[in-house]
Amino acid sequence: MDLGFDAATHTYKLGGSVVPSVTQVLAPLYDFSGIPRDVLERRRQIGVALDEAILLDLGDDLDEATLGPELQGPFEAWRRFRSEQRFALCAAQYPVASKKYRYAGTPDAWGLINDVETLADWKATAAMHPAVALQTAAYAAAGAEMGLFKPSIRRCGVRFQDDGRYVIEPFKDKADFAVFFSLLSIHNWRARHGLLKGTQ
Repeated sequence: MDLGFDAATHTYKLGGSVVPSVTQVLAPLYDFSGIPRDVLERRRQIGVALDEAILLDLGDDLDEATLGPELQGPFEAWRRFRSEQRFALCAAQYPVASKKYRYAGTPDAWGLINDVETLADWKATAAMHPAVALQTAAYAAAGAEMGLFKPSIRRCGVRFQDDGRYVIEPFKDKADFAVFFSLLSIHNWRARHGLLKGTQ
């Protein structure tokens, strides 16, 4: 598959043409207007740093002395999850795309959780947003189309909390992809009519 990604602009190209990302399609579902900008930015930075720490840890290349105090709790939760759930990585941060539906995205990871193949999304948040279910459904459909795993792959979100605990939230609703596809159709309609931010 001819899939390209520009990290600087967070732009995916499929066969040379720009396609929407899963997060762009789901963006209208998130409302952060009531949260101070500095709080949002801090949580974003913690999430990015945790993702990097997890990737390094999976590669046995993490210097734990480099972890800041704000990462201690979530990273302890990750380590507990990895051990207790016997997580075995298949791939992390591996871009997927759908030629059929023309979208792309990058799942956090998929692997075995207690010997069951699972597509997982990591979060360092106090609560799991309902849209994460749609997000994982979109990744699952694209990954299955690429032949990376079965369409029936288990999906879940895992929250790594500041207190060192983790919470696994399974996503079982078979309608999740249909909802994502509806949002994708609206996104594409808005794009065609110049109604997306930055296209007017």
